[in-house]
Amino acid sequence: MLFFFLFFEFTAFSYLSLAAAPSASSFALSHQAGPTCTTLTIGKNRLDVRLATDPTSRETGLMKESSLGPNEGMLFVFPFPQRVSFWMKDTPLPLSIAYLSQQGHILEIHDLEPFNQHSILSNSTAILYTIEMPRGWFEEHEVLPGDVVTGLPPATIAH
Repeated sequence: MLFFFLFFEFTAFSYLSLAAAPSASSFALSHQAGPTCTTLTIGKNRLDVRLATDPTSRETGLMKESSLGPNEGMLFVFPFPQRVSFWMKDTPLPLSIAYLSQQGHILEIHDLEPFNQHSILSNSTAILYTIEMPRGWFEEHEVLPGDVVTGLPPATIAH
């Protein structure tokens, strides 16, 4: 019984401590703990992205988010190169998504429809990263397949 009480007390304290910790980002970080943001560069463009590095954060993504800044988005990091699929369930924001190789080369870019539950499957089986940005961001910034993203974290942060 003492073990259960100590475990519960530690768990509750840890949860409250995390909930009270200040955010590391200029925009809301509603469902992640630990290193949650990074800055990426594509050509002359800087992006501030939240990190999705575990199954829960990758599944949740930007669901229920109501806004993003003009250069804000989300970077999904996978533990190994693979074919990936994304949908927009419970996501009210119109987004564009880029599928990236292990070296940071953009292989594909797709536009995503809010609330659409149709999956957008990557053509490549070598996707290690994806970036979601406000719809049209890649086109507006003249970012194309073949461009390289720099500042990517190592895949070892993913699990």
